[in-house]
Amino acid sequence: DTFVADLVAGLDDVPAYYAHMGPANAAGPAPVDLTPPALATPHDIAARLAAGEWVVDLRHRLAFAAGHVAGSLNF
Repeated sequence: DTFVADLVAGLDDVPAYYAHMGPANAAGPAPVDLTPPALATPHDIAARLAAGEWVVDLRHRLAFAAGHVAGSLNF
């Protein structure tokens, strides 16, 4: 008993979110949405870049190097 008391003596209070962790973990993640993304026009892409959004080009790096939207990223 003394050993356990010494171990927990310096611990802070349990964080409030712990009350929600059990049910959230038991429920598991929400189903994955496999809906294909909507097509974006060049105007849509330009507007999103201007708004500070990232545009990620998922084509092969050689295709990206051959030509891509200015400001887009390739991984």
